[in-house]
Amino acid sequence: MELPRIIIEFFASMIVVHSIDKFSSLSNYFLDHSVEDIKNKVRHFIKQADLGIIDFTTERIEINKNGTPSSNTPNEQLIKTLHYSEQSEKVAFDFGKQESDGTQLLFSLAYPLINTLEKGLILVIDELDRSLHFKELLFILSLFADIKTNPKNAQIIMTNHNTIPLTALDRNEVYFVDKYDGFSSQLFALSEYESRSDVPFEKRYVEGIYGALPHIGMGV
Repeated sequence: MELPRIIIEFFASMIVVHSIDKFSSLSNYFLDHSVEDIKNKVRHFIKQADLGIIDFTTERIEINKNGTPSSNTPNEQLIKTLHYSEQSEKVAFDFGKQESDGTQLLFSLAYPLINTLEKGLILVIDELDRSLHFKELLFILSLFADIKTNPKNAQIIMTNHNTIPLTALDRNEVYFVDKYDGFSSQLFALSEYESRSDVPFEKRYVEGIYGALPHIGMGV
């Protein structure tokens, strides 16, 4: 029974985040847990990520089907972010309406990232690079690479279309997916092509050395 237990524990340690659902993870947590300690950790994270957000507030509201407040529907979370104006005055933004997609995504990933790193879990994210600046993507990867921020060996499994992670990851940490005629796909490791980690993976990938590139215009 040892192998089944290991498999079950492996999947139980995963946190799966769908990037299209930008702020449900954070909002739902604040709805269920009024924990100031968690909020302070999120504040620290967003300052590290240089989002220009100096603070945020949360408020429970009730929303009906047409989007107006109602006393007969479940609670939802209203998040307001605070920024400094050019006059050094604090200005409140409606998180869901006035923040960019990239800011919403990174801000909302704060708690799942913090939770994963603190507990040594596995975070699975589809298309992490969606709407994120490449430096923000590298910032997230650096949290998992540094023993100071990742003392329990947490892992992140992500899909993305940005080549910049190839400049930060080891050859044993990268997998490609290549599409073939007939719409089949093959998954293969970068280590199948490279025996050393001191080569320019990004440059060689763009040059087509590894394959896994779209054949744009080839079928026209």
